[in-house]
Amino acid sequence: MRTFGALLWIGRIAATCYGHAVFLLMAQKHAGEPRAAAVPVGRDLSVIARDRADAVTRPARATARRCASPEPVRRPPVARCAPRYA
Repeated sequence: MRTFGALLWIGRIAATCYGHAVFLLMAQKHAGEPRAAAVPVGRDLSVIARDRADAVTRPARATARRCASPEPVRRPPVARCAPRYA
């Protein structure tokens, strides 16, 4: 009797996992169809690359600081530590 119950339980768990997997894959497919339809067809790759580059550099341009003088900024020397020998 235990063997029959164990086989029945394993079968139902497998069916539940399969059902969940099918549901999630179909939901993902159906959710992607409207997004794919909204993308304009026929854009040139150079236009896409330019738009991507602009989107990547826009935050950097917004936070960039302009130098008051044309001289390069001098950084303080980097402190170098002697290696530790334990």
